[in-house]
Amino acid sequence: MLETSQPWSLFGYDLRRGLYIFQAGWRDFLWGPNSPVMPLIDETLTVYGEHAEPVYYQAGRPVSKPDNTTELKSSAVMLPDELVLSRKITVPKAAEANLASVVAMEVKANSPFPEDDTCYGWTVLSTTDQELAVQLVISSSSTVMEFIASLLDCHDVHAHEAWAKIGNNVVVLSGFGEAARQGRNKKRMILGALGVSYCLAVVLVCFALAAGMKYLELQQVNEMYQNTNQRAENAVKLRSQLSEGKRQLVVANTMIAQSPDLYAELVRMSRLIDDETWLTGLDIQGTKIRIDGQSLDAAAVMQKLVDEPAYGEVTAPSAIRKDKRSGTERFVLDVRLASKGDDV
Repeated sequence: MLETSQPWSLFGYDLRRGLYIFQAGWRDFLWGPNSPVMPLIDETLTVYGEHAEPVYYQAGRPVSKPDNTTELKSSAVMLPDELVLSRKITVPKAAEANLASVVAMEVKANSPFPEDDTCYGWTVLSTTDQELAVQLVISSSSTVMEFIASLLDCHDVHAHEAWAKIGNNVVVLSGFGEAARQGRNKKRMILGALGVSYCLAVVLVCFALAAGMKYLELQQVNEMYQNTNQRAENAVKLRSQLSEGKRQLVVANTMIAQSPDLYAELVRMSRLIDDETWLTGLDIQGTKIRIDGQSLDAAAVMQKLVDEPAYGEVTAPSAIRKDKRSGTERFVLDVRLASKGDDV
């Protein structure tokens, strides 16, 4: 409980006032005459009057007769005007947080009945930016019980509620049977709040599960993307390697196409060179062949090579020299293989 001696001031503003205003707002929202909640949770009452058949009310408004009136748990007695004192008071807006205390002090100051025999009720009629209009009803508890006993032959103070109708507004006087109905209303409100909370929790769980499933799907898609990306990188790498292999194969085939067949050239040389000639070196570079050797007649060897159609050109880069010891002629010849452009 907040005590006046406790420091509940912030920047000169009394925080307790904000709490009271908050409580008053919730009170009007849940229990006020214009509450959107009361028509949903309040139960139907049987209201007895002085000279009329019972009528039925719910949330302070008349309703049609229920199909089964025996199931109604609450009843009220509408007090005649001569048993109540009604007064409309105006309360400053600043006193809204302590409205119950203001009304209690107003009753204490203006009630003509003894304090222990005074009962009262009140309701807010209207609210402006500056003030609140409050309908106050005061009566004598003993007089009310005498009326209930004469009307319904009941002496239980908590058996029926005591109501007073001022204009179109119904005011419930406290201290009678209203506590039971209000307690049931509170239970229904709590159950309703629990039901709404449960539904919200279920919805949140469903959203959480959906979000979790989407997260797992995202993880799977991300993993698939990583795997696909890795396979794509491997495929690109293999394709690059394949392209490089094809390029190297083309280069090799080109070099092979441009290079003579070594075996065929050796066979051709063996056919063209007689037994009096032997070779000391044979160098084949593409379409060019260099021959080093000795022969008894180097000019005849050169002439045979010149006459060979497979050779397009035969030259001697150096002069033929006579080897005095062996009596043979040393020669060096450059041979170029014939191409399509050479005359046969």
